Parts: sequence; structure tokens; C-alpha cells
Amino acid sequence: MTLAVYKTIKATTQLVGVVGGILAMQQGADPMTSLTIIGAILVGPEILEYTIANEPPRDHDRKD
Repeated sequence: MTLAVYKTIKATTQLVGVVGGILAMQQGADPMTSLTIIGAILVGPEILEYTIANEPPRDHDRKD
């Protein structure tokens, strides 16, 4: 997966999450629950990206 594909999928997911949350609130959903779900959708990929970026390098060829 290239970086461009990852960023496109991430942006699309975030956009769909926000639009879905707003539509749910317009249909009568609890605003706090909707905002919590929107927050999880927006922050989820960022946490994954942060975790992957700060993972220590692995040395698979190392022999002790």
C-alpha cells in the first residue's frame, strides 16, 4: 500500500464518519454519542499512524 492510497482511504473514512455523524444527529441521535463516535473515527487512524511511526526498528537478522 502506497502512502497516497493510505492517505486517500484515511481522508475518505474521516469524511464519511463526520457526514454520518451529522446525519445521525439530524435524525435525532444523541449528540454526545454521535460526537464521541465521530471523534473515534477521526482519531483512530492518527493513533495507528503514530504507533507505527514510533515503533522501534526490528532486527530480524540478528543472531545472539
